[in-house]
Amino acid sequence: PDSVTTIGEGAFVGNNSLTAINVNADNNYFSSENGVLFNKEKTTLIQYPEGKTETTYTIPSSVTAIGIQAFYECSGLTSVTFEEGSIVKTIGNYAFYACTSLTEIVIPDSVTTIGNYAFLGNNSLTAINVNADNNYFSSENGVLFNKNKTRLIKFPDGKTETTYTIPDSVTEIGDYAFYACSNLKQVTIGDSVESIGNYAFQNCTSLTEIVIPNSVISIGNYAGGLLNRDPSENQTFD
Repeated sequence: PDSVTTIGEGAFVGNNSLTAINVNADNNYFSSENGVLFNKEKTTLIQYPEGKTETTYTIPSSVTAIGIQAFYECSGLTSVTFEEGSIVKTIGNYAFYACTSLTEIVIPDSVTTIGNYAFLGNNSLTAINVNADNNYFSSENGVLFNKNKTRLIKFPDGKTETTYTIPDSVTEIGDYAFYACSNLKQVTIGDSVESIGNYAFQNCTSLTEIVIPNSVISIGNYAGGLLNRDPSENQTFD
C-alpha cells in the first residue's frame, strides 16, 4: 500500500511462487515495474520475484544499486543484462545467489562494488565477464578477478573445464572462490599465492588432489572441506 515507508532486507525471499510485487502509485518510498520492486526513484532494484516466469531480464539504466538478495533464487532466469548506458555501481551481497539457470553475466564498467557471495550457487553459470573499461574488476576466460588480477574472486560454478591454472599474478584466492565447482579435477596454484580464503574449495566434489606451494601463509576455515554447508544459512545478510 501507499502507507509503507520501510521494507526490511529479505522480506520477500523464499517465495518461489511469487510472480509480482506491486506498489501503489501513491507510495512515496517504493515503486514497481512489471512486478519488480524498486525504491521510488528506481535507483535501487530491491527484489526481483522468484516466481516470475520470464527467462530474461534487463536491468533499467536508472538503477545504481542491485540490492542485497535482489535476484536470490530466481531459478527461472537464464540471462540478466544491463540496459545500455548502465550506471550500476553496487551489486549487493547474495544478489544472484542460487540463480541456477543463469548461464552468463557481463558486469558493466560502472560497477565499483561486488558484495559477498553475489554469484554463489549458480551451477549453470559458465562465465562472469567484465567490461574492459571497468576500473575495479576484470575477468579472464570468464573468471572474476579484481582489476589487477591479484585476487581471484569467483570461478563460475558451471564452467566445464576439468583443470585450471591460477594466473601468476594472483596472491589471494578469495572466500568461496571455487565453491561447488564440481567439474574441476585439478587446480594448479602458483608460487605467488599467499592466502587461500574460507571455504575456497568446498564442495569441489571431483577435485582429487591439490598442491599448496611454499608461498601460502594463510589458509581459511574449511578451505578444502566437503561439508554440505549453505553459506546463506545462519548468517546475517549485511
